[in-house]
Amino acid sequence: MRIGVLGTGSFARRGPLPAITLAGMELEAIYDMSPAAAAEAEQLFKPKYVCGSVQELLSLKTVDAVFIASPPSSHLDVVSAVIAAGKPFVCEKPITLCSADALKLAELARKPGLPNAVDHEFRYDPGMLMMKQLIADGYLGKVRNSLLSVIVAHSVNPQYEALIYWNFNHVARMGGGVLPQLSSHLIDLHLHLFGGIEAKAGYLATMVPERPMPPEVRGGVPGPMRAVEAEDTVALAARLPNGAPAALSISWVAPCMPELRWAVHGDKGALVYQGNNGWFGGRLSGQCLGESAPGAIELPAIRRLESEQDRSRYQQDLIAALLRNFADVVGGKDVPVHYATLADDAKCWQNIERWRT
Repeated sequence: MRIGVLGTGSFARRGPLPAITLAGMELEAIYDMSPAAAAEAEQLFKPKYVCGSVQELLSLKTVDAVFIASPPSSHLDVVSAVIAAGKPFVCEKPITLCSADALKLAELARKPGLPNAVDHEFRYDPGMLMMKQLIADGYLGKVRNSLLSVIVAHSVNPQYEALIYWNFNHVARMGGGVLPQLSSHLIDLHLHLFGGIEAKAGYLATMVPERPMPPEVRGGVPGPMRAVEAEDTVALAARLPNGAPAALSISWVAPCMPELRWAVHGDKGALVYQGNNGWFGGRLSGQCLGESAPGAIELPAIRRLESEQDRSRYQQDLIAALLRNFADVVGGKDVPVHYATLADDAKCWQNIERWRT
């Protein structure tokens, strides 16, 4: 499959662009409204074409599918243009700035039956795939409780330039905040594993109230401070489809002792996923009625997280798995579909809006 990429900023260069190569696909064309970002991506990834506009890329007959990695504020117009061009596509989350626009795009793509996916790549973590299978097979019986804690340093870690400085990631009206930028992955995993989640109550906090503007030159002196206009830490309560309670505790401003732990208990068993250094790529254990103690559940071998650089490579592996699954579906293969769609992300937004009101 030959991919065209719309948006080649720091996230695209760290995730989707290298993932395209890992997936065994061709980078056919790129476009970014920033000539500097496009030039850096061209130097690193050697696309066949560097386009001067969205429409120029979409007009290329050699582009089989599109990966949209531009900022969330652009997605409504960009995704609409991709749908009008009839190109299958994968869009980075959040797909829009509100659920109404997400539903509009989902309907636009549904009418012509256009294959579409949202980059909720953590569905492809081996632990998540195994949990989904075990839950479907009845390992837990009837789910009685779900408790998820994700405490990380993403937006206070200097390695992540796109998060430590003031930009759209820290402005709710521009698609920023820990809810759409990080928690949406976790909301989506509840959709994937349980078939749904319904926001009930929550507390949203902004623990880092100001951030510096980016330096004029990379590595230079940061700019003046600006107020953060979105949440960075949340405690959420929700209802699963069978009536069971779910709790989510999430922060991306904790610089020490990161944690990712998901415990799901049912009337016949329990599963606990323990992340690796506060992120995916971790271990899964379980216990059923009649067993004397919990035991490790073997997961398929996949690259482990030993450093921050490994974290990016691991994420690339997951995005590559999503792209291969998507390419199989576009190619007409009869395979299980694990990826999220626009309709799924609209459900994520509906829950985010409930928690924010």
